[in-house]
Amino acid sequence: MIKNIKKTLAIGSTGSSTGFGAVDALLNNSELSFSKVFACDINPAYLIAASHIADGYIQLPQSQIEDQCEAIAEMLLFNKVDVFYPIHDKEIKIVAANKHIFDHYNIIACCSDEEAVMLSSDKLLLASQLKETRITYPETIELNDCYKVSTPVIIKPKSGVGSKDTFKIFTQAQFDRIISELDDQWAHFIIQKWYDEPEVTVDCFVDPELNFVRTLCRQRLETKAGVITKARVYTDESCDATALALADHLGLRGAFCYQFRTDHLTGSRPIIDINPRIGGGTAMSVKLGMNFPAAHINYFLGYRSEKLFLRPKHECYVTRSFSEHVFYI
Repeated sequence: MIKNIKKTLAIGSTGSSTGFGAVDALLNNSELSFSKVFACDINPAYLIAASHIADGYIQLPQSQIEDQCEAIAEMLLFNKVDVFYPIHDKEIKIVAANKHIFDHYNIIACCSDEEAVMLSSDKLLLASQLKETRITYPETIELNDCYKVSTPVIIKPKSGVGSKDTFKIFTQAQFDRIISELDDQWAHFIIQKWYDEPEVTVDCFVDPELNFVRTLCRQRLETKAGVITKARVYTDESCDATALALADHLGLRGAFCYQFRTDHLTGSRPIIDINPRIGGGTAMSVKLGMNFPAAHINYFLGYRSEKLFLRPKHECYVTRSFSEHVFYI
């Protein structure tokens, strides 16, 4: 039976594929029914496909900086929003750091606490936090502490999104060239050992109070503009233990995701990235009956989520394609 929640939900950053997928997942689930679901973004509605399927649209301030957080909360309150689901990394950081503002306006902010968000978003902090655990994470060094490398390695931002500004390094000469090109920005980058394909993203949901966890793996077969378009999807129950450990050590709650690759010399599976949010390809998991976005909202509303997960019995392949949305002004 669908729980008819007499609350209004707003979902942030719905101009992204992640945000669109969250709107679709919340509108089409078997457990939750909101009075109204708003799509939100900084762009006008006619540029946001999610506004075409949502019950309403809220255009948020152009610059989502910390001192805009109260203005955002007031805008949500004006539209009688009770629950806000931030999607984009920057948006999540701002909301997590200012949950007291949303509490003041009686708006439930659906994200992990500030410390958990910061730990999982900063690769240098993350390496330090996981060093004493059994979770395998690559040795991570600040780029400005490194002058010679034992290749292959990868250079990437301490806090990055997707594959933006990442560099695979196979020679010392290539390393020196990248250092020169980064100029004074190299202090914001880290360096890690490079691991070969395949890369696997693991969608996770953890309710630590109930010791309830669900995961689903998707191996990247093709990406376009940093978003997965073809994947091999399968279950691996060993990932449940990893998700629980990450939630325990980092304080992550609800839905999040991590990526791993395989060290073919040792057989270990080092985690190369953790995100305090669903992924751009989580819509693939939703399509298979694993509704991570709805479960995330469920957790922060205090509901159980078992019925939102129907684990696929067999591995399968999922593909994605574009669809068109037309707006007349």
